[in-house]
Amino acid sequence: MPKHLPPPQPIPLVVTDLMPLSEVAASLCVSVETLRRWCVSHRIGHLRRLNSWSAPQWFISVPAARMVAARDGLALEAFRDGDRTSACVAPYLHRLEVLWRSVEGVA
Repeated sequence: MPKHLPPPQPIPLVVTDLMPLSEVAASLCVSVETLRRWCVSHRIGHLRRLNSWSAPQWFISVPAARMVAARDGLALEAFRDGDRTSACVAPYLHRLEVLWRSVEGVA
């Protein structure tokens, strides 16, 4: 009988990597339910309250979600270990940087 594996370490939080669940789901063309399952199974998101009277909302690490969508386990594990510069992780972070520039109107 196979032993139950411990859950993976959570993804380190960097505020500029986080977006609300619905926005990440739309950008990856996956359902909100699928992304919510990924949050729990891959630990790529965190439930947060924006204020004391609101319900908790999922905030997702965009690079980590892209890694899960691409089934890039090597990049996800490196990212989980704090790597933000290696060849397998950097492209996911570059895409996020381009996204933020387009939102800010800098691109």
